[in-house]
Amino acid sequence: MAHRMFRILILTGWIFLASCSPGNQKPEKVHPNVLFICVDDLRPELGCYGNKLIISPNLDKLAEEGCLFTNHFVTTPTCGASRYSLLTGLIPRSGVGLTNDAIRELISNQPEGEKPESFIHHLKRNGYYTVGIGKISHYADGLIYGYTEVPSDDLELPHSWNEMMMDPGGWENVAYSYFRKGISVRTERYRFTKYFRDEEPVIELYDHLFDPHENKNIAKESPAMVVSLMPVLEKGNTGLYR
Repeated sequence: MAHRMFRILILTGWIFLASCSPGNQKPEKVHPNVLFICVDDLRPELGCYGNKLIISPNLDKLAEEGCLFTNHFVTTPTCGASRYSLLTGLIPRSGVGLTNDAIRELISNQPEGEKPESFIHHLKRNGYYTVGIGKISHYADGLIYGYTEVPSDDLELPHSWNEMMMDPGGWENVAYSYFRKGISVRTERYRFTKYFRDEEPVIELYDHLFDPHENKNIAKESPAMVVSLMPVLEKGNTGLYR
């Protein structure tokens, strides 16, 4: 049965797929290694797209040596649905296919069939050893559970991986963003930002419980909260800003 395959390079979790031939057998055709890098909500805000503020030398070099898309479209603008379409090569054909639950509802918990559940599954069936690290499908570590629930052992892509290597408790229900020479961390209640610049404010703190539209920076009047959130923010400091 023929399967449509495609090669796509995207950019916060990544996959390494490798194959090798047993040394005591007749040499077989060696498949190339495949590195698939997938980043969540990445706009073309990189050096290779002309952004002078973003420091991205490795990605810029990759773009220079490979193929850089300048007029690229997706089948659906939502995160989970777009990943479902990318991983399967299918366009949305139902309402659930347009939602973040697309992979969970249409792939997870299904028995293995003749048709591969993803292009990763197809590679695995054809001699590749597949390893997933981080967010490739919708959930941050490839396991199905809610943001405030205890991590489960249920894989979002149950037949695609030889190994899924990520601590399921590592994401801690926070989200990081990087903009305007600053690092911002979003918890369930607060958004806390540290700017690497000379002008004030250098620190911003907003309480979304009482100020969902971020009208008042309460950093100066809440020093204890600033101190408590600083280690959480520093965990997301990749060195982009100094």
